[in-house]
Amino acid sequence: MRRGIIIWLLNCCIMYLLAEESYHRIGGLADVSIGADITNVERNMSFDVGGDAGFVYEYNKKHFLLQINAGINYAYGHVSNRDMSGEWQNMTDSYGDQCIYSWFITNKVDFSQMVNTNMSFLVGGEFNSIVVLTGLKWKYLLYGSTRSNAHLITYGTYPNLIVPLKHMPNHYYVDNLKNSSEKSMNRRYSYDFVYSFEIGYSFNRNRFGLLSINRSSVHRLSIYADISLLNQIPNKQEPLYDFHKTSNYIPDLHLENVSLTHLYQSNVAATNFLRTLCFGVKYTILLELKYDKSCRCLF
Repeated sequence: MRRGIIIWLLNCCIMYLLAEESYHRIGGLADVSIGADITNVERNMSFDVGGDAGFVYEYNKKHFLLQINAGINYAYGHVSNRDMSGEWQNMTDSYGDQCIYSWFITNKVDFSQMVNTNMSFLVGGEFNSIVVLTGLKWKYLLYGSTRSNAHLITYGTYPNLIVPLKHMPNHYYVDNLKNSSEKSMNRRYSYDFVYSFEIGYSFNRNRFGLLSINRSSVHRLSIYADISLLNQIPNKQEPLYDFHKTSNYIPDLHLENVSLTHLYQSNVAATNFLRTLCFGVKYTILLELKYDKSCRCLF
């Protein structure tokens, strides 16, 4: 009985979709977006900007819309870190004197860039030129890289001196020494699923003659919100910073080659989560293919 009702309902839906006037549209899209990271990793500030370009197929039946997209996505991320500090006891300087060697990593900023291929499956409706779409997007990482910049400050505290030694780069006490590291992107998954919601306005085909290619073209301006569903903190992390310290002899330090890791790729983020929320503006142009007004009932 239940199976029969389900089959009957599906049959009714199919008849409805086939019996009414339908449109098939193909075209392209372009969008720009700005977003924020949803994470519990401590940081000063973070934001993301990006854009998409791709191809669109849209099926329109009365008020019903089905849209399938495929394209390329570019995303650029910026993360401002909190300052870090530490010290090493019983360090030996170039004169053989013992001291406490203190260091500060300040103004650390992480940049990331990603190129993804994506596909989306959206459903919704169009009512008086107002379009509402919702669905899922699938993204696959093609290329990803990170760059981290920071400034290093060091000084030495000696038991026989009242004031610590600073601003003496010849003795490895540096002030705002810039360090930079570039690394490939490391993520838990090479793909991501994104939930998307979009609302837009389709321009009348007979209006805005300068925009219309011909009477069978549709122009649509939309705003949308996307939120990623998978945690992108990698399973394997690197140290947030690495001095490559091999001994307690200060001249053995290579202060200009301190290795830096993007905050989200580091051991600081190991037990945390990372998702992204972005808002964007999208422009879509669609060309209507032939449509059939005849009834194609199943009976």
